[in-house]
Amino acid sequence: MEMSDFMWGLATGAIGMGGFVATGALGKAMIKNYLNIKSKAPKDKDLVSIIDLRGFVGQSAESTPIGSRSQQVINLARIKTQVEKAVDNGAKGLIIRINTGGGCMTTSDLVREYLYNINGYIHAYKTDKLSANATKGAKKPERIHTLAYIDHIAASAGYHIASAADKICIAPKAMTGSIGVFLYLPNLCEFGKKHGIEPVLIKRGKYKGTGMPLTDLSEETKNHLEEQIEETYRAFIHDVSLGRDMNIEQVEEHAHGGTLSAKQAKAAGLVDEIGYLKDALAMFKSKELGGLQNPCARNAIFNPFSLDTGVIGLDSYKIGEGIGNSLSKELGLQGNIPII
Repeated sequence: MEMSDFMWGLATGAIGMGGFVATGALGKAMIKNYLNIKSKAPKDKDLVSIIDLRGFVGQSAESTPIGSRSQQVINLARIKTQVEKAVDNGAKGLIIRINTGGGCMTTSDLVREYLYNINGYIHAYKTDKLSANATKGAKKPERIHTLAYIDHIAASAGYHIASAADKICIAPKAMTGSIGVFLYLPNLCEFGKKHGIEPVLIKRGKYKGTGMPLTDLSEETKNHLEEQIEETYRAFIHDVSLGRDMNIEQVEEHAHGGTLSAKQAKAAGLVDEIGYLKDALAMFKSKELGGLQNPCARNAIFNPFSLDTGVIGLDSYKIGEGIGNSLSKELGLQGNIPII
């Protein structure tokens, strides 16, 4: 090989490598910029951030709002992360988009309480971000109004959360309600007797070990559990009564544990309006929800790899991945380069 060929190859490789690195850097910058655009409204619009709550209501080890597993659970960490991002983006209103069949009452109570007192939590979040001197003499922050939007189903714990919002809008074919509580305990006592399985339970405390499938429940234990269920049921009704400004008797009339259609829910006073997302957004023009002049909806946290919010982002990623793989092959490079 002549020296000129070697130098030419080296120069070509350097240019190719530089382009590859530049392409990666540009792609990273483009994705970050794309995320910001999709989370913020134009300057002439009033930002209303969409907080997505989808999946089972319960705790999870993965509590970040982005990721395939975490998207299937609703908990306090998930709503809090999205709300704080919305505040950072300058949101003037929040749409809490709910899609869940229910879940854990304890978790739903934590999320409901956060939503019901959201402006207090937002004020605390803003204060924590500012220095003590910066908060002195600062004017009282404007109230951020909330609207729960039910696009598929918000049953049981889902409606429990929705009832804490200032207003509720439900899609025409969506379902909600299911105000009730249940406890399911499998009983395998007869199965154990039939197959000669004799459980041994060593305990201290008369209610310890309650619910073991091979141990029958005494009447006293059943009564003990029924008292707990009744207490939870009454708390559910109280919370709905408080959030919806209804008296206890009105809520009890529909607290039969069954779901309601959009029309039935509106007739019962459990929701305010029936409509699609655009209709829910238009409700922010009313004085009750802040009287926004030009409300504009954006996801609080935009995930380009989510089928809900980022098909274009996913396509862009695939195109970039293809270009990167082709360049790697041409330049003889090995390994993967992270996007973010």
